[in-house]
Amino acid sequence: MGMFAAQDIDIGEVIVAERPLIVAVGHMRQSPYPFHHPWELQRMVAERLTGKNREEFFALHNCKGYTRPHVTGIMDTNAVGFRLGMSDYDAECQAVCKDISRANHSCSPNAMWSWRLEAFALEFRATWPIKKGEQVYARYSDIYEPREKRQKYLLERYKFKCICPSCTSDTSLSDRLRAMLKAASEANRCGDDSALLQWIKNPTLPDDKILVQCRFMISICDEERFYDGDTWPVWFERIVKAYCALEDEEKARMWAEKAAKLSKIGVGHDAGWGDVAKDPKNTNWWGLRSQTRSGVRLFQSLDDFQIRDVLQGQGPRGLGAILPQFAST
Repeated sequence: MGMFAAQDIDIGEVIVAERPLIVAVGHMRQSPYPFHHPWELQRMVAERLTGKNREEFFALHNCKGYTRPHVTGIMDTNAVGFRLGMSDYDAECQAVCKDISRANHSCSPNAMWSWRLEAFALEFRATWPIKKGEQVYARYSDIYEPREKRQKYLLERYKFKCICPSCTSDTSLSDRLRAMLKAASEANRCGDDSALLQWIKNPTLPDDKILVQCRFMISICDEERFYDGDTWPVWFERIVKAYCALEDEEKARMWAEKAAKLSKIGVGHDAGWGDVAKDPKNTNWWGLRSQTRSGVRLFQSLDDFQIRDVLQGQGPRGLGAILPQFAST
């Protein structure tokens, strides 16, 4: 059992979008009444499935054997997790799907699911280019964790030993790279422009100081196929801003175009990156580093808070319209 590409699929493209067969709250409280027990509630819901949906659900694998009721075993083996996203009820939920639940695990996945409340459906999109005939992989575990912890979790929870490249090649290197990504994602947040602002103000710093760091972190994402929403956005936002500040339209456009594809994975649209790619000059970051190099002392004479006001059009030199994701905070 598994999922295979019927055609070439690019980053950000939808592989499948489907409404789940069953949706359940991720953590149901125990009840003293037998008919309120979570296992019994799951059985009652599954028994209400009819026709093809019922057939598809009960055809799914149960790795739990006789340790729990069959319906609960199917749920625990195949359910995918997500947050519901309602304004008054953002619960952790799990869903069993006809197709998405059949995707196998890899610690270096090439696809990721996300919840679309407006459609009450899950989307499964490519996080890496997938060729026709290649298997489509999701992730079942926290892939920031080192190999040993991932293997232990997968064996205990799903009863299999992962043999993906990240678990069978140079795992010590992979573990170090993942630890570096985790630490970097915790220390760097989107909208934190302090490092960029200091670089813009100081002409003695190398022009590629920001670029080198961003390219290095993105290369680790590539090496580990690590493109989830907690990892890539800060480095792409930063590298696009830096190229805009250097007036490198071609590079700014190239990275913005890739960011537009990646954004579709998490939110279903390009999050404004498409507009940046069309016209990088129409951002408030355009030319700022070039002006500093040319001897313009405006930014060197301002503190970071004043620079933020300028970038947002509130200071002595408003720089035009700015896209939301480029606004300094």
